Amino acid sequence: MNLCKDQLKGRVKREVSLDAVGPIRATRGLPEEAAERAEVREDIYRALQSLSDEQREAFVLKHVEGWSYEEMSEKMQVSVSALKMRVHRARDQLQELLENYRNDNE
Repeated sequence: MNLCKDQLKGRVKREVSLDAVGPIRATRGLPEEAAERAEVREDIYRALQSLSDEQREAFVLKHVEGWSYEEMSEKMQVSVSALKMRVHRARDQLQELLENYRNDNE
């Protein structure tokens, strides 16, 4: 998740549909590093797709786009406390999924 966050720092806030993005391919660095980055990105994409639509939207707006809970609440017409719970559950589920993917690859 940190790799994903680091690559997205400093980007301008905008709405992005994950359905339109698709898997990202690595293009720089040593071949081994590029392959590892591509695998991590694919795992992150796959894990995000397994979240419910509500959890995925809340997680992406908060952690990828950098929106505040207040901004999210206004856009989505959902209470701040509900959004915090969605993001929390999404983080927990993503962590579990990514750990499972890592264990499957070892």
